[in-house]
Amino acid sequence: MINIDKVEKLNIPTKGISPKMFFKMNNKVYLFKENYKDVRRDILESLYSYILQQVGAKNFVKYELAQYKDTNGCICESFVDDSVKHQIRFVDILMFNYIFEKDKKRCSLDTKFDDNTFEKFYKYDMATNPSFGEYDFSLDTIIESVKQFCKTYRIKCDYDELISRIKDIIVFDFFLCNGDRHWSNLEFLIKEDEDNQLNIELTKIFDNGEAFGFSSALKNRKLARSYVDVRVGVSEIGRTNKFKGNHYFERGKIVAIDINELAKSDIKIRDYVEKLSSFDIRNTLEDFEKYENCVIPNEMKEEIIKNLEIRREQYTKSVEKLQRRIIKSQNKQMQFIES
Repeated sequence: MINIDKVEKLNIPTKGISPKMFFKMNNKVYLFKENYKDVRRDILESLYSYILQQVGAKNFVKYELAQYKDTNGCICESFVDDSVKHQIRFVDILMFNYIFEKDKKRCSLDTKFDDNTFEKFYKYDMATNPSFGEYDFSLDTIIESVKQFCKTYRIKCDYDELISRIKDIIVFDFFLCNGDRHWSNLEFLIKEDEDNQLNIELTKIFDNGEAFGFSSALKNRKLARSYVDVRVGVSEIGRTNKFKGNHYFERGKIVAIDINELAKSDIKIRDYVEKLSSFDIRNTLEDFEKYENCVIPNEMKEEIIKNLEIRREQYTKSVEKLQRRIIKSQNKQMQFIES
C-alpha cells in the first residue's frame, strides 16, 4: 500500500459519488479515490485491474491501494492529458443526440446538461425505446449512438477499434461480476489532430469499484452478482435484445451465450474467456495480497470467491443448455427430412 500524505494536491474538479482528489507524484498526475460507505472499493478496484493484468488485457486503468491522511483508497494515473479537448460520458453523447433530434441544435461540446434536461430525456427514451431501465444498453446502442453523434459534430472514429474494446469490457465485466458499467461509467476522449480534425476514442477501462458482486445499488447479493450492464446485442443465433422474465437473472444468461458466440470467431475473446473462466481464484487473491502488501477481510474474500465461481457456473450451464437446444433442433430437422 502506498502512502501519499506528502504529495502535491491539485485543484482539479472530480466527478462521482466517491470522494476523490487529483495530486502530483513523480511529475505525473494521479487520482486518489476513497472508499464509499462500508464497501472496500479500493480492494475491488485494484483487484479488478490486477486480474486484467494477469490475463494480458490492454487499455485498462491500473489501480493500486493507497492511504492518504489515514484514509484508505486507491490511486491511478490520470488518462487525460493536454491533447484532450473534451471528455464526455456515454450519457452525454445520448444527450447531445437527444437535443439535436429534438431541436436540430448543435450544442457546444463543452455543454453541461442540467437535471431538468436529463429528466426530459429519460421520459423521452422510455417512451420511444422501452427497456428495463435507463442503464440497460447494448453494443448496438453504443455504436449507433456514437455514429449519430460523430455525424452531427463531424468527428472521426475508428469503429472497429471501438467495437473491439467494448466487447472486451463486456467479457471482463461478465466474468468479474461488475454490474456498474452504466451510462456515466463509459467515457470518451475527443482529441484534435494536427489537421484540426476532431477524433473520438474510448477511455481506458476505469471505475470498477462495484465488481465481484459488491453493488451499492443492488443490495441483494444474488442480484448484484448476476447483473450485467452492457450486453452484446443480437447474437448470431437470432435472439432479440429484449429480456424475458426476471431480467436481473436472465441478463447474465443471455450475455453468457453472446460471449460464447463471440469467442467462436474472435481469437482474442476466446483467449480472455479461457483465462477468466479457469484461473485459480483463491491463489490469485493470495498473490494479490502479496503484491499489494494487504489483507483482504476473510468474509470479503470468501464472497469474492463464491461470486466468481457462481458466474463461471452460469456461463458453463448457459452454454451447455444452448448446445442441447441446438442438438435437439438439429435432430428434429433430421427426423423430418428422413420421414
